[in-house]
Amino acid sequence: MRHRHSKVSLALAALMATAGVAAAASPSAPTVSLDDSTMQSQPASQPQAMPESQSLPALSYGLSKIPTGNGGNLYQDMQNWGINVSGFIDIGYTANFDHQADTNIAGRVFDQENGNHLQLDQIDVSISKAIDFSNANFRKRGWDVGGKVEVLYGMDGDLIHSNGMNFYHGNNYYQSGQNPFKPINQFDVVQAYATFAVPMFDTGGLKIKAGKFVTPFGDETINPLNNPFYSHSYEFGFGIPFTQTGILAIFSPNSDWTFSAGVTRGWNNTLTKTNDTLCDFLGGINWTPQEKRFQGITATLNYSLGAQDPSYYPKDLDGDADGSGLRPGDNTHYRSVTEVILTYTPPKASQWTFTSDSLWGYDGAGDIINAEGAGPVSYGAANYYAEEGVVSYALNSYVTLNGRAEWYHDGHSATMYGIVGRTINYGELTVGATVTPFPNSRWGKYLKLRPELRQDFADHSVFSGGSGGSLKHYQTTAAMDVIYSF
Repeated sequence: MRHRHSKVSLALAALMATAGVAAAASPSAPTVSLDDSTMQSQPASQPQAMPESQSLPALSYGLSKIPTGNGGNLYQDMQNWGINVSGFIDIGYTANFDHQADTNIAGRVFDQENGNHLQLDQIDVSISKAIDFSNANFRKRGWDVGGKVEVLYGMDGDLIHSNGMNFYHGNNYYQSGQNPFKPINQFDVVQAYATFAVPMFDTGGLKIKAGKFVTPFGDETINPLNNPFYSHSYEFGFGIPFTQTGILAIFSPNSDWTFSAGVTRGWNNTLTKTNDTLCDFLGGINWTPQEKRFQGITATLNYSLGAQDPSYYPKDLDGDADGSGLRPGDNTHYRSVTEVILTYTPPKASQWTFTSDSLWGYDGAGDIINAEGAGPVSYGAANYYAEEGVVSYALNSYVTLNGRAEWYHDGHSATMYGIVGRTINYGELTVGATVTPFPNSRWGKYLKLRPELRQDFADHSVFSGGSGGSLKHYQTTAAMDVIYSF
């Protein structure tokens, strides 16, 4: 369940300003990624020549024009230190053909605007230092440190605040109209973590990540540059967390395998928690075979186990009869989620990419109504499942065609709250494209457009737009966003 909160944080604004030097996370721009995939060791690479400044995005180009005392420039120095800056802006519009005023688009997490209108989804900037197991200097030195800070501003910021990181207050915009104490566009610290690594075996290593990071679950991410569509799947929005805060050990014995295990404060919990449990377990396995007969295949297993649900005691604990003494503390009803992601890019037809994302979830307190002051309606387990398939075809340097089909089974409406206590099956079919209109332009190559057409349906009436204000079984939307990496 996603929570909304308010109150501007001067600290976040200062962090945003500090991190406001950014370079594009674009295939044509030099990047140093802190994704866990960088932990998979590769054969030792030769030193790369510094790219010409004319090929850099705007902010990296600006850094390259700042001279430093060693006769170089700031961009070169940062690259030599392994430090990368990146940024983008994402603006989108969704047209719901059956939209009713003052209602959200059902089943959506980021593109759920109150009324059909243009919205600023994200302005995102980050600064990071990666740890590359294949780096000869790292292996010779025997250790390295890294980390990442990522800050977001926009409408999405209001939707992804983790507990304890929501520095806003005020009325709910979608229900009460715009409130000056709860702006539509908000800051959020998406990630803030440090890493420490040591080499192991001939090409592998061990990395310890500590702090707040985006969840390893899902084939989609908060960052739109990693997704083929503007809209998100039900699985991404309701079946997995957005972020997690804790300690994660990532071990890569070789270039084929990566294993991870650690503990976090729970789903979307950072400085505060929704219950009194100490931590949950987070683990995973990634297989990216280098053997020729398996080339193009990537398989990932993710697993989470812990008490994730808040449970409010029906007794007013502080005796003032106003409900303020009701405190979260469900430590006994555990949620477990298992996910398998398979990706295949045929070596002889690399323009194609096929992805399957399967999710199995169990929640021991799945049909509790978590309303403060109301107490739990009932205790009961709920299961939810998802199967998502995505296919992409790179037609040329201008257009990549994308398709997505998904089924989402929400037991007792435990994750989406469609009809409390009732099991609902959702589905969606989405077709769209990723368009790079100026792939050969100096500045235009960092511009991307993602138009899409989506049909949602369910086996119960949960979508708005029926006659007389009633609900219906289906929903049709058309959308497009514009992303510019800078």
